Amino acid sequence: MRDQSALLVWDDWCQFWNTNQKYLILFLLALAVDTLSTIHFMAFSGPEQEFHPLVRMAAFAYGPVAGPILAATYKLLAALIVVLYWDKLAAVILTTAAVFYLFAGFYNYFAAELYLQGLIPWLPI
Repeated sequence: MRDQSALLVWDDWCQFWNTNQKYLILFLLALAVDTLSTIHFMAFSGPEQEFHPLVRMAAFAYGPVAGPILAATYKLLAALIVVLYWDKLAAVILTTAAVFYLFAGFYNYFAAELYLQGLIPWLPI
């Protein structure tokens, strides 16, 4: 019985992969870009400048390299749970998340320094 249910889970996963392969790959690449750009950002600015609370806590606990990698693993698992539950919306969810991760990666590489040096000194707080 255990082998039968394991085969059913494997078959379901293979069917899900075949249906959403391009969206999963896009999501994984965008998550990798965001993770690498976060590591790059934290090397220069430190984890205290990070907006995402999970990434910030992981970076303080495990360092500016292992923290973002661990947080990305958690984000990947959370996304997989959501899209496996709502499989009919998987393409929309994964594409939307990929766009946000690509924006975050762009922000970490290019806009973070402009934000930290240009806007923060002008804020009254």
